[in-house]
Amino acid sequence: MTTNETSKVPKLKLVQCFSISTIFQMAVLAHVFTLLNLVMHIQLFSGEARTLTITNNCTYTVWPGISGTIQKIDSGFALLNGESRVVAVQSNWTGRVWGRTLCLINKSTGNFSCQTGDCATGNIECTGGSITNPVTVAEFSFSLINNNEDFYNVSVIDGYNLPLMVAPNVESDAGCDVIGCVFNLQKSCVAELAVLSNAHNSSSIIGCRGLCNVDKNCCNYTTACHRLNLSIPPLIYKKSCPRVCSFAFGDEASFICDGSKVSTYNITFCPSPTMSRLLSMPSAHALQSLPPPALGTYSPTMLSPVPLISPTNSITKPTHHNSPSNTSERKLLMPLTVAFPTAAVFLILLGICVCNCKRKAMKENNVQTGESRRLEDSLRFDFNTIRSATRNFAAENKLGGGGFGDVYKGKLGDGQEIAVKRLSKNSLQGIAEFETEIVLVAKLQHKNLVKLLGYCAAPHESLLVYEFLPNSSLDKFLFDPVRKSSLDWQTRLKIITGIARGLLYLYEDSRVKVVHRDLKTSNILLDEAMNPKIADFGLARLFEVDQTQGDTKRIVGT
Repeated sequence: MTTNETSKVPKLKLVQCFSISTIFQMAVLAHVFTLLNLVMHIQLFSGEARTLTITNNCTYTVWPGISGTIQKIDSGFALLNGESRVVAVQSNWTGRVWGRTLCLINKSTGNFSCQTGDCATGNIECTGGSITNPVTVAEFSFSLINNNEDFYNVSVIDGYNLPLMVAPNVESDAGCDVIGCVFNLQKSCVAELAVLSNAHNSSSIIGCRGLCNVDKNCCNYTTACHRLNLSIPPLIYKKSCPRVCSFAFGDEASFICDGSKVSTYNITFCPSPTMSRLLSMPSAHALQSLPPPALGTYSPTMLSPVPLISPTNSITKPTHHNSPSNTSERKLLMPLTVAFPTAAVFLILLGICVCNCKRKAMKENNVQTGESRRLEDSLRFDFNTIRSATRNFAAENKLGGGGFGDVYKGKLGDGQEIAVKRLSKNSLQGIAEFETEIVLVAKLQHKNLVKLLGYCAAPHESLLVYEFLPNSSLDKFLFDPVRKSSLDWQTRLKIITGIARGLLYLYEDSRVKVVHRDLKTSNILLDEAMNPKIADFGLARLFEVDQTQGDTKRIVGT
């Protein structure tokens, strides 16, 4: 491959070539930077080096939702048709932007709610709330590892509720692409994924659920996501919106932009057909020419779908030509008579080696599985015990909530106070994250890590039981004008040191190497003496000893 050919290879492809040691070092480096960001934020650091220009081109009102790390951003506003709002964020900000639709205020309770993209806070402001699916989400990670690289993508993993486009605002070619899902998928959403309006006497489709809401449409490991025999719903998503993440695995739809050449990202809800033509172009040239859209099978209006699957190609049997003479046939057969037995012996030996390796791996796996099962059985709680401890999850016992669901305070029969994490049905975390947190937190024992007391996996209920920490999370102090005054410099140093010790244990001193991947102020809990404890391991990544490669393209947590 020549030098010119090498320069044309997309940067994201190179990630797959890293060894596990390199990937782990990058992950550790990422968390070191995250910790430094926490330190600077605790010391009242504030720097705004990026702006998000959010524009609503929809014919209806959209309430933007914004959530992220380090910095609290106001999202308590509405955008009418044609309106825009500029939001300033820090240069190292990581977060998500989405649109909420069909919102109203309950006259009797005063609660604010939306039929799609709701934050479940009861307020227009989205701080700390979980997102109600379906929702189209734009994800950003600015200069997280390298000051010159911004990562961004548009995701329909959690479903689709409106067209969304992201366009970096650059003057020169910075290798920045215009991305998004600009087609109206509601008009082609299959019945099994369609979400209907809850308005009285209304059966209109207001969104399309994520593909993994139906098992047959979901691919849960990388190779399955590249198969050509996907069912119709995944094909609709992938053909209509090829530059978005449709699955949690296998998508190559995260993009990189040179952060030194861009300071503004334009986020547009319901981009016009003219704007949608820019989607397949680099941002630097997007405004200079408007080629016809070339995004697959649907027109910008989504009114004229064309066949998704081409007719099966006819299979033509190969034509066999006779050899000129019997001599040439014998010359051809002689090496074959030697090659076939040799290949057969090689395959037999290879099969024996593979069987021995599998037998050894199964034996080791059975031992590990037995240990894990014994560990899980010792931590199992009865659902009625937890329900009684929380007084049937009473509202007055609710401590807060997040992307996973709600947290309740409880008291066991022996008087011990507990915190119960109740996984919501609309949670951004699933069963895999739930199991990950059980196994990891139970095995990891450190004074600066939250202690898992047990769990409950009842029908339609997934619960985690933790030690109760009376001072809640660090963000409750940092963002509260009154409580912030209790954070003197000695306490701040104590918190910073404790977080660093917890991370050092995860990376170097524990039996397994773990990367948290969601370190932020709301996941730092404080006990009665203001000692910090790292919590929420649902998105943590465990590095196996024999693992040789890892996928780091997907933006997850921090």
